[in-house]
Amino acid sequence: MVNHDDIDRYLDSIKLKISNFKGKNYLEAYLEFERKVDWIFHFQSYFEQKKVNLVVIEFTDYTLIWWD
Repeated sequence: MVNHDDIDRYLDSIKLKISNFKGKNYLEAYLEFERKVDWIFHFQSYFEQKKVNLVVIEFTDYTLIWWD
């Protein structure tokens, strides 16, 4: 029988990295970034504000200027 608690602990130990987002003018680039971030957050249980902070630190170029 599969122990789901063991699986959850294993998944919690995996380090996932959010890729940089440069704010390209292509909708597809943003949508791909958003999908990847959604999948990462699907496996992690973060508060909403922490999710925002984790994403913002990966903004570069125009996107970081826009966020400020």
